[in-house]
Amino acid sequence: SIIICQEFIRYIEEKYKELNLSDYAKSRDATILFILYHEIAHMFIDVKNLPVVGNEEIASDQFAALMLLEDELLDEHLEAYKKLIDVVDDNVPAWDEHPSYKQQYYNLACLLYGYDNDDTLAKELHSRADRCNYEYNNAKEGWFTLLNNYE
Repeated sequence: SIIICQEFIRYIEEKYKELNLSDYAKSRDATILFILYHEIAHMFIDVKNLPVVGNEEIASDQFAALMLLEDELLDEHLEAYKKLIDVVDDNVPAWDEHPSYKQQYYNLACLLYGYDNDDTLAKELHSRADRCNYEYNNAKEGWFTLLNNYE
């Protein structure tokens, strides 16, 4: 089972209220869904014994991003996440399996850009934007293949 603590939800709510978001409730809900989808990805990897090439945290982020794209909520999560980076300490050690908040933001932004080619994101992503369509399709096809072949 997946457990998300009430305290964590309250923390997100409190932090997001400070961020002056265009749609607080939608951004909050998108982030909570992102976290849930991320944990569901870990569950799939564990329960279905899915092979993961590379970092499991990044693979789980990709799954969550793909699900938010289906729900049309990745924009809201990224808006909040970008603002959150400026107010939260990013003390993720270089040796940690989790990417830093900035790395995570740009990984997710690249998937969104690969999905819809938004010019605003292209400027933020610089030369990486050229690879984002490939990264998006690779993540989408990878997860689709895994979930359909490992039941």
